[in-house]
Amino acid sequence: MKKLFITGILLFFIATTVQAGQTIKIGSSYFPPFIGEGNSKFPGYMVEIIKIIFEAEGVAIKYKILPKKRSLRMVKNNKLDAILPVSITDAPNFIFPKESLGSTYDTFYVKKGTKWRFVGINSLKNIRLGGTFNYTYNYEIRKYFNQNKNSHFIDLITGFNSEKRNLKKLINNRIDVLIGNSSVIPWEIQQYGKKANCIINRGTIGNEKKIYIAFSPAGQNSTKYAEIFSKGIQKLRNSGELKKILSKYNQKDWKPSLIKDKKMKVVFAQKRDIITLDPAMATDLTSFKAIDNIYEGLVRYKDNSTEIEPALAVSWFSSEDKKKWTFNLRKNVVFHDGTPFNADAVVYNFKRQLEPKHPLYRKDFGYADFTFKNVKEITAINDYTVEILLSQPYTPFLYNLAMPAASRIISPDALKKHKNNIGKNPVGTGPFQFISWKDKKLTLKKNKKYWNTQAYLDELVFLALDKSDLFKEFKSGKVNVLGNFNTETALNVESLSNGHLLLSPVMHVGYLAMNTEKEPFNNLDVRKAINYAIDKKNLINNIYKGFAIVSTTALPPSMWGHNSNIHDYEYDVKKAKALLEKAGYAKGFEIDFWILDKVENRQFAKLLEANLKKIGVTLKVKIKEPKTFFKGVKSGEHQLAKLNWYGDNGDPDNFLYVLFDEDNTIKGKASNRAFLKDKTLHTILLKAQKISDKQKRTELYKKAQERIRELAPWVHLYHKQQMTGRLEEVRGLISHPTGTVRFHTTWIDSQSDTNNTKQQ
Repeated sequence: MKKLFITGILLFFIATTVQAGQTIKIGSSYFPPFIGEGNSKFPGYMVEIIKIIFEAEGVAIKYKILPKKRSLRMVKNNKLDAILPVSITDAPNFIFPKESLGSTYDTFYVKKGTKWRFVGINSLKNIRLGGTFNYTYNYEIRKYFNQNKNSHFIDLITGFNSEKRNLKKLINNRIDVLIGNSSVIPWEIQQYGKKANCIINRGTIGNEKKIYIAFSPAGQNSTKYAEIFSKGIQKLRNSGELKKILSKYNQKDWKPSLIKDKKMKVVFAQKRDIITLDPAMATDLTSFKAIDNIYEGLVRYKDNSTEIEPALAVSWFSSEDKKKWTFNLRKNVVFHDGTPFNADAVVYNFKRQLEPKHPLYRKDFGYADFTFKNVKEITAINDYTVEILLSQPYTPFLYNLAMPAASRIISPDALKKHKNNIGKNPVGTGPFQFISWKDKKLTLKKNKKYWNTQAYLDELVFLALDKSDLFKEFKSGKVNVLGNFNTETALNVESLSNGHLLLSPVMHVGYLAMNTEKEPFNNLDVRKAINYAIDKKNLINNIYKGFAIVSTTALPPSMWGHNSNIHDYEYDVKKAKALLEKAGYAKGFEIDFWILDKVENRQFAKLLEANLKKIGVTLKVKIKEPKTFFKGVKSGEHQLAKLNWYGDNGDPDNFLYVLFDEDNTIKGKASNRAFLKDKTLHTILLKAQKISDKQKRTELYKKAQERIRELAPWVHLYHKQQMTGRLEEVRGLISHPTGTVRFHTTWIDSQSDTNNTKQQ
């Protein structure tokens, strides 16, 4: 790590003289526009807000500018009363008000003309990255800094005015990329003057995060202070005073302004239509995106990760042998049709997919086999307790139950009424409920009886458009959120003054599957030769223009269990030719290459053809429509095929077991499209399913990835980022790692100005 620039600890006090009474001592970092210089014209909007709120209650405020870690320690030990600004992640045991003091993104900044953009952690390799020591970045960034703390590519500084000093480094080419707060850096750019006009943002990591004032867990009055703050900021908001303070700092309110008689509406457009709204039948990501906003399961993934949290179950526990799971259900929850949610509803839904005797059972349920793997029996113990018995321990079980698929609960009354036509008449318990679905347009409305915090949006529309119309409708404002688009559209979104491109990690891998049951790919040397023959980096950059990263293993770098020590097959035509000669194919051969009919696939095939021609391999491109393509690759009709996989449940098992295990080579429904059968790998993967220790599972999955590299059934190609476009007016959007988009915290900013400088 480069030398940390420590300018000493600057201590000063901003005293607020009020009537005799209590004094709140607050530790804070110098972080304009949040916290500025005490005696200046701009002391910071948070300083001004807190001063007004507590002065009105006869409480004096004293600020102490300190390094964040020291402030946290002093507040914890009750030597200070509060810290500002802070996230819940920083200090989960502190006393937080209900109301926040802002929201931000971790954003990457570069100089104009720089081609680099953030498309995942791997895109930071060999980039001189600047940041601030002890700032609470997104988890992935913190992990990256920690793993590379001794690298000369990492430049973290501390001390007074660190963001301004970082900005100066970027302007003077001492770093390539700066990661910073999406409110702080634009403020510093504005203060810096014309020289900083060359700075632009190039991507964010993670979703919007809330920041707060937090009070000492040991403080006698902490809960009271938190209540005073929450009531006070709401008064400022209602009176219009908050807006005045924020406008002074070029900031906008981070909470929706609910305007009477004005509806909040999001139109979310994609190039594919929803196939079904029946969670039991759905297998495609487009359908999952809608299902995730309509239905709920017993558990769910947290908004920014694949960690599990309660949903329709408030708690759960398992037996010592991990075969019996007991779920305690949430009370006073109703379905959209007004019927009660209870244990019988859970049992009815699950048995529909498990038991052939159930009146609504079908053989073609999409994810039932996967979700309910090893489920032996399900029983309602009482109205609000469900017991599930497994035939053997299966660690990914909880993760499966959180997926937006088979485990989501439908109203039993609605199921009995609509039967297997429920896919066009969805009734769940989620934040949005069904109005209509026709002409590729699904319309939902706010669920006003939702058990959790109600959504802000009055209406949510899912719209399928031709790819040529996606950006046109977005630019016109008829569509305000965009999903499932190509690189060209991404660049167009990025270029709009009121457009924002959100790039977030998603559980994805793109790959070439070599059918190991067919010649010539039943020969290991041939498979290795193909790996060496492909110039992946050049190929991926040519097609995805920096919006994807080269893959070395099936697991994306953002997933736990990823083996970062796997060395990719380097581009080496000489090695490839030697391996073909060793395998008896010195003169090369001809192979069929299956692709779906997409522009990017055609471009890819052309470049791949040129690569393989150098080693004497002729590619016969076979363009297939989706039904024929997937039926064929599931049955092993292909020799070579280009495929994509989006993970479902956040567990490595969902990649490595599903895509490489011999259990999944059954013709007609194979998910192992290379038809690889290897006993060593099979043993490792089954062992990982049965143990609960995450560290031990991680080691097993790393071994599995090493074994897969040795066997070379694939050419690992790339990991995509989830790309979501939003107009300036849309706030609080959650782009989830599973590939879905959540709208329960989304709102429309009535203060939005399309001429404003972009703030991610």
